[in-house]
Amino acid sequence: MEIYLIRHTSLNCEKGICYGHSDIEVSDNFNVELESIKSKLPKLDDFVFYSSPLKRCAKLASSLTNKGYITDDRLKEHNFGDWELKKWSELSDCKYFQKWNIDFINIPSPNGESTADVYSRCEEFFEYLIKKKHKKIVIVTHSGVIRMITSKILGIPLYKAFCLGLDYAGISKINIDGQIVSVEYINR
Repeated sequence: MEIYLIRHTSLNCEKGICYGHSDIEVSDNFNVELESIKSKLPKLDDFVFYSSPLKRCAKLASSLTNKGYITDDRLKEHNFGDWELKKWSELSDCKYFQKWNIDFINIPSPNGESTADVYSRCEEFFEYLIKKKHKKIVIVTHSGVIRMITSKILGIPLYKAFCLGLDYAGISKINIDGQIVSVEYINR
């Protein structure tokens, strides 16, 4: 089984903004980034496509295939709840944010998720995907989801997952051959 994890393209969003579940528009560079992605992928005719339902992923998925794609809420980015669309710099003075920042793995953002919550739903999706036994898969999703799936495969502690740099429009590839699961590359 070949699995390509593709992070959505860059966004039309001010830097330093907390976003996860918010539905942000893609930037004006979408077509350039789309062509770059296409140039790095094999012929996609035989692939099954999955996507986060958020428009930054759905637009990319629909541009990569004309056969359609399956959306799954488990592929959404981290839900930051009350912090969505606020500047990170504004949150840094909040005592709860300071507590969260020390243990974001287990402490959820207000009315949102913890990293462990995100990991659980990504793990559930990945196990579901393995049972489907598709041979070739493209998943268009978010950096948080890619980090969680990669952490699961490699057995990386969740706090270390954030050491993985994942660019907009970056591609990571996973191979599964029987019981052997490997990451061929990250962020190409």
